[in-house]
Amino acid sequence: MNISARLILLLALGAGLLVVFDLLSPIMTPFFLGALFAYLGDPWVDRLEAWGLGRAFASALVFLLIAGLFTLLLVMLIPLLAQEWAPSHFGMAAGTANAFTDSVDRGPGGCA
Repeated sequence: MNISARLILLLALGAGLLVVFDLLSPIMTPFFLGALFAYLGDPWVDRLEAWGLGRAFASALVFLLIAGLFTLLLVMLIPLLAQEWAPSHFGMAAGTANAFTDSVDRGPGGCA
């Protein structure tokens, strides 16, 4: 097999893998996130294990720490985002609702 045929084969395989990954992405996302958290938490678990804690207890402790930090982040960010976005979105919604109720009050053909 010459180099150009091999290159075409590799490009076709790469494109096929990209299509498969795209189709499986909704299914695989939780597994990739779990693997990422396991990869990031492993050094912490190793350190706690070196301090004398059991691996299962250290894993649970690190998981609870990560979940607590994530929850704290959400608790801090949600009010800030709501404060930033709510006035503009609710203002637009109120304007749309007022225009709708005015059109309903006028009746068909715009007659009141």
